Amino acid sequence: MHATTAPEQKTAVLRQVAEQLRNAAEIIQRYQYRAQWDRLPADVAKQLQDAHEQAEQIARALDRVAPAFNSQPTTDPVPGPHHSHNRSTTAPATTPTPPARRRR
Repeated sequence: MHATTAPEQKTAVLRQVAEQLRNAAEIIQRYQYRAQWDRLPADVAKQLQDAHEQAEQIARALDRVAPAFNSQPTTDPVPGPHHSHNRSTTAPATTPTPPARRRR
């Protein structure tokens, strides 16, 4: 994937990714139902349910942040301390936090 430069393009790309995630969530949900119908182990259906919810959650998050890319920043776009001369060009590695599980 190549980098986009125009703010409108960035917004459009984020919205398109959000839509693709919603489509993927729909497909995952169908497999979840199929796993239940086929009486696969309960953990299979649960993992698919978790994946479905996570995909929808990410799509909603992208919908919320996409409009922020429509306007140009008025300050230095590089994150981190502005007085440091040793800025990293890569994002720090993070460990994803699993979503809280719902009790039934």
